[in-house]
Formats: sequence, C-alpha cells, structure tokens
Amino acid sequence: MIRKISPVFWAALIGLVAFVFYTGGAIVWPTYTEWLMRGDFAQHYLGWSFFRHTPLLQFPLGANWAYGEVLGSSIVFTDSTPLFAFLFKPFASLLPEPFQYIGLWLALTAMLQGIFAYKLLSLFSTDRGAVLLATAFFVIAPPLWWRINIECDALASHWLILAGLYLYFRENFRQRDWIGLLCVATLTHAYLLAMVLAIWCADVLQRWLKKQISLQAALLNGLSAAACLALVMWVTGYFMLHGGLSTPVGLGYYRMSLLALFDPLAGWSSILPEQPRSGGQYDGFSFLGIGVLALLVLAALQMLVAGKRRATLEWRWSTLLPLLAIALALTAIALTNYVGWGDYDLFTYQLPRWLQWPSAVFRASGRMFWPVFYLIYVAVFYTAFKLIGKKGLTYLLAGLLVLQLIDSNGATQMVRKEMREHHWTSPVQSIFWQHVAKNYRRIAVALPLTYPWEYFALSLFASNNGMSINNGYFAAWIWTNSVRCNGKLRKPFSQAATIRRPCMFSSMIRFPAPSGNRRS
Repeated sequence: MIRKISPVFWAALIGLVAFVFYTGGAIVWPTYTEWLMRGDFAQHYLGWSFFRHTPLLQFPLGANWAYGEVLGSSIVFTDSTPLFAFLFKPFASLLPEPFQYIGLWLALTAMLQGIFAYKLLSLFSTDRGAVLLATAFFVIAPPLWWRINIECDALASHWLILAGLYLYFRENFRQRDWIGLLCVATLTHAYLLAMVLAIWCADVLQRWLKKQISLQAALLNGLSAAACLALVMWVTGYFMLHGGLSTPVGLGYYRMSLLALFDPLAGWSSILPEQPRSGGQYDGFSFLGIGVLALLVLAALQMLVAGKRRATLEWRWSTLLPLLAIALALTAIALTNYVGWGDYDLFTYQLPRWLQWPSAVFRASGRMFWPVFYLIYVAVFYTAFKLIGKKGLTYLLAGLLVLQLIDSNGATQMVRKEMREHHWTSPVQSIFWQHVAKNYRRIAVALPLTYPWEYFALSLFASNNGMSINNGYFAAWIWTNSVRCNGKLRKPFSQAATIRRPCMFSSMIRFPAPSGNRRS
C-alpha cells in the first residue's frame, strides 16, 4: 500500500515535517497574529490588513489607498504576497478579525519546495530513496530558513526557482507552463520574478541552440510572455508609483561576499567558524550546509578517481552554456561593484549608466545568487547520483543529512524561538485612542524621511478601526512625494513654540478640520 503512494506525496510530507520542525506549526492558525508583530512580518501583515477592506472591484485590483496613500499604495509594495491576498479578499467579510495567511503560505512554501526539488532531481535519477533524501537537503537549505527567520515570507518562495530549473531541464519546452510560472512569480515577489525570468531566458536560448524552436518562435514566445507579465503587473499595481522609486540604501550594501558559500552566519554550523562581514552582507547569505559541503568534496574526489565512470556524466554544452551565462550574470549582480572578501573590499568598479536604475530597484542584490545556489545543489547531487554506488549513496545521504541537522542545531533553535516565543502588546491603549477611533476617519503622521519602527502600532490601530493613514513602511516609495507630504505636516509643528521634538503619538499626529461624521 505504501509503495502505491506517489513519491511526490512523500516529498510534500518532507516539506511539511520541516515546517513543523522549524516553526512548531502553530503559526498556520489564521487568527494567531502575535508572532507577526515584528519587523518585516508586521509590514506584510499590515498590507493585507488594509487591503482586505478595499473595494472588491477596483483598478488596479491591488490598489491599497488607505495604507500610505501616495507613498506606496499597492499590495505589491508591502510584500504581502499578492497571490494569497487576491485569493482571500473575496471572502474578507466572512473571515475573522484578525486573519493572517502568512503562516499558511510558509507551510505551502515548504511543501512546494519539497515537491519541486523531487521533480527536479527525478530528472537525473530513478532511485526514489536517494532522490527523496536529496530532496530533504533542498527543504532544509540554510538560505531558505534564514529568509523565514528574518521575516521574509514571500521571498522564502524558493520553490519558484526550483520550478524554473525543472522546466529548464525537462526534455521539451512548454511556453504555457513558463507563462504560468512567471505569472505566479509576479504575484509573489519582484525579486523572484527577476530570477525566474533569468532562467526562462536561458531556457529559450537553450531550446534555440538545440533547434527545438526557431528564432522566430523564440521572439514570439518572448513577446507573449512580456504581454502577459505586463498585464498581470498592471492589474496587480506594480505601476502605481509614478515619479521614480526611491530606496533607503543603494546598491553595494546588501551584497554577497565571496565567502558566502562557506560562511555559516548566525549558528548555521558549529563546525565551521563564522566569517567577518560588513554592512548588509547578511542579505547575501548562501551557506551550503555542512552536509552538502562534505558531499561536494566527496563528489569532486569521485570525479578524480572515477575513470571510465565519468562517461555517465552527460555534458551537453547546449544545455550548460545558457545556465553558465545566467549564473555568471547573477553572481556578478549579487557581488555588486563592491566585491568583498568578508569585511574587506577587494576591488570596486563603476557601473555603466544604463545599469544604475535597475540596480537601484533591485538594491538587495545579494539574494540574486539563489538560482546559482540551487544550481550548485543540483550539480552536487547529480554527480553523486552518477558516480557513487546506489547502495552506498542512500546510507551516505542519510548520514550527511543527520550531520547537517545536528551541525545547524543552533540556527534551528533560533528559528524556533523567534516563531514560538514572540510576544507583543500594542502601546495604543489609553482612553484617548478610543475617542480617536469613534470620531476620526484618517490619521496624518509627520515622519522623518526614514521610517521609525514605532510606525506599526499606529498603522495597525488605523487598520483595525477602519481608518486610513498617510504613511507606513514600504518596499519602495516616491521620494518627492515623501518630502512634500512630510514638509506640509511638519510646518505646523515647527511653528508651535511648545513643541521641542516630535512625539509619535502626540505632536506627530495632526487632525485637520472636521469632514462629515468622522473627522480626518
């Protein structure tokens, strides 16, 4: 009976077990929101909390005017996973208050990570046991759980990268599958869309080199994909910001170090020492894991001594060259023009003018290495499947999996603690706020040009009471609009002799003239 169960089910189960192992599982409960009241999780939850009360029929469908107004008025710019936001919004009136889908998305992410890792690896081996064990390494990949630990639920959807690689290595090219995947990536996160697009471009090039499609067909595929993506992005609200995107930190800060593959940041290894780093290099965290590093060494040794068995490795340049091209490009983007070795800058160079705007949009460039990270995983396990004996490989992978779990126990405990033990109490408790909720419909906040972390309590209060707010925390915003809005709101405060410094819940809040039953 067990043998009749699809291995895809076991792959999904591996992902679900990993999710419970790291988080405890309680975060899937839709009314449990306390664990989200921190950092980027708070931003993502707020976006949904405001969005669920917007009109069902509006355009763009992702418009979120009540939160941030002109600064970031789309579900896209709060990184709130638009795919699930659109899925749950029609049922908003039936859903409880509060309601969150982030825990459910993370559980689904872990399961899909297992499913697509298995489907990808199955293209290179028919040994189900070995493939399932290899799948477990993809499911516990350090960059995946590091992302979840630093509150990046949408960005943790690494299964989109694995799905792209699966479509790449399949025998036949299917444009319909690619368009579907690109649309899902668009509705998940812009960074992941860029990564999947890179793999799609490589696949189109591969199929042309293999003469599976003509140059004309490749161009038509490109136009159709571009048209579909433009439509989805337009409807979702990607183009709601006019006047240019602004970011608090530029390219070269959130980068990857040349030591990233061997740097076990924040307890991901008790064997290897943590390396020094500078600035935002944590965003380029790409530690392979001690088990995969050990398998990499063993696979390399096998290649040296394999002799005739090396012929089992199929080196098709029409397959490898497009992948090599995007791997080099993505690695260069991840390293940025400030190439660092730990906390030292080895060298810098000036970016061409035409690259400066895309670089400003994708400022957290270290994460662009993820497709290369998973390509390294695929190469290591592919080599192991081909060169290591079938019986010995199963035991070897099981042993290395246990080794990696034990070695990364410090990081595991860190993730568990963050997910299970976080507590938060809103500072908005006084009788004054009850009066505000009953009598006002809008809150205007005068903030500095960078966001104070205290924004969350006030924004959550506005959302819970059906009010709008003119500011918040966004993945992107318009610099000129921010300056203009803050300038208008600061002026009355600067003229008041009694005000010495801004106060989050007093001088930073302005209630203009009454309008209707509830005032602004």
